[in-house]
Amino acid sequence: LDSDRSKARALYTYVGSNIEYDDAKAGRILNNDFSTGSGAIEAFRSKKGICFDYASLYVAMCIASDLKVRMVTGEGYNGVGWISHAWNEVYLEDEDRWIQVDTTFYKGGNYFNSDKFNLDHRNEQIIGQW
Repeated sequence: LDSDRSKARALYTYVGSNIEYDDAKAGRILNNDFSTGSGAIEAFRSKKGICFDYASLYVAMCIASDLKVRMVTGEGYNGVGWISHAWNEVYLEDEDRWIQVDTTFYKGGNYFNSDKFNLDHRNEQIIGQW
């Protein structure tokens, strides 16, 4: 992997193809039940999670790979309506720019710096940068 883009894409592919969306956890969270663990380690160990877990794992893997990364929250369109969502931005130092990445939506199409990204993501707010 000889560029920031190739490293960032490899991590996007890994997280997106190895983590399964946890509908049951999403339901518990929506009902204010936060008894299930969250974050990068939980997602890596269990191989499942909600958008925050996907985004947290991407953050951890970027940090480990010397890539600057952001956690972003906002709303994502899930095919039915707009819901609270989390995704990432990663800095490609060799290109001097930030790009948008959504590992949760990986199985639904290309969400690695895609032209269509802003069609189903809105109200973004950066909540952390590393």
